[in-house]
Amino acid sequence: MPRCEAITCQIPEGDAPLITKCSQPLTELRPDSNCSFSCEEGFELQAVQCQELSHPERGSIKCSNPLGPSSYQSTCEFTCNEGYVLSGSPSNTLRCEASGNWNSSKPFCEVVQCPALQELENGVASCGDDADMRFSYGNTCSFSCAPGYQLVGPSRVTCTSAAEWSEKMPRCEAITCKVPEGDAPLITQCSQPLTELRPDSNCSFSCEEGFELQGAKIIQCSEDGQWSEAIPTCNVLGCPAPEIPTSAKINCRPSPSSPASTVTPHPLGMVCSFTCDEGHELQGALSMECVNPGQWSSVPPTCTALRCPLLKAPENGQINCSNSEPVYNSQCYFTCNQGYSLDGHELLTCDTYGNWTGKNPTCQAPAPVTAIASAVTAGGALSLSGVPLAIWLLKRMKQKANKFELSSNSDITAPQEFFKNSVDSLI
Repeated sequence: MPRCEAITCQIPEGDAPLITKCSQPLTELRPDSNCSFSCEEGFELQAVQCQELSHPERGSIKCSNPLGPSSYQSTCEFTCNEGYVLSGSPSNTLRCEASGNWNSSKPFCEVVQCPALQELENGVASCGDDADMRFSYGNTCSFSCAPGYQLVGPSRVTCTSAAEWSEKMPRCEAITCKVPEGDAPLITQCSQPLTELRPDSNCSFSCEEGFELQGAKIIQCSEDGQWSEAIPTCNVLGCPAPEIPTSAKINCRPSPSSPASTVTPHPLGMVCSFTCDEGHELQGALSMECVNPGQWSSVPPTCTALRCPLLKAPENGQINCSNSEPVYNSQCYFTCNQGYSLDGHELLTCDTYGNWTGKNPTCQAPAPVTAIASAVTAGGALSLSGVPLAIWLLKRMKQKANKFELSSNSDITAPQEFFKNSVDSLI
């Protein structure tokens, strides 16, 4: 159980010839009590003096002197400059006692010390030549790494007034090059495991089938952890745009296994098929494929116009054709010499199969009237006499002549007049 005690002041000690008189008994010097002093005859009252204090090196002192400098009840407080701490005394404040002595020894200022630095693995720490000041306030330590290693962290640290280093301790890491990143179709092969690509390591590159390498084939890791060349890329192999033959159409489709590319319009595996326009015949391969290393498997075919058999002019007639060669869509017109009639088609066209649209016509000479009449009389099939029958036949021929018209494209108009004139002269 605690207890409460009365607050009392210490009994003022003083030997003769000092005379002390207090307002309260010496054992009951409660607050507001007071004591007065005097000296025996032959003595003068004077405050007790302590040894004068000086300010410490790299520090300062501040004193309070109620009874005079360095007198009884004087107090002195000591402080140190930044980076220094008091040492040599349990307290930073000294008090002059009645005995004329300070209550403790005078303190002094000593420099702040930071913790000793750990040994830097694969590196060296340099803190100066003064061994006593290596880890003292204001001193700076610098760091370096052995060849093949690089410093991670600050290159130097300084001891602060708080007895701490300004930065965390760095470390030395092995210099390695970044893993060469490349997605398929890039194929990478390195001389060392990917986690140990130290200086002088190298990596070689190639591409999957259907692609070509763009960039360096081999790169080397340098002393500063950088690759000697940029990481290459793979571009889709492709063929040049195929030539489209005259009178032909082309249709190109990529195969399911061919790589897609927006850069190469004709990648490996693309197949192009050819067809000819109507009336033309394909000569060569029907299709060609883009194959490694970016070449077509064959040359483009050609489309040649279909040819019809060569036509000859009919005997006693002429032929006029639109082309010098009997190719598809050529047209040939036929006419007969005066006095002859055309038997067959006046116009023939070379069709899509290499055939003419009809047989080669002929030019026929007209039959004599006497021969017709005698033939009818000899036949005895009609009851009309020879002359009236011949006249009847000539009239029929005249009617047919009036109906007969050559094509407007024909250069020959003589046959129509010929038939009309011949009939009129006989009627």
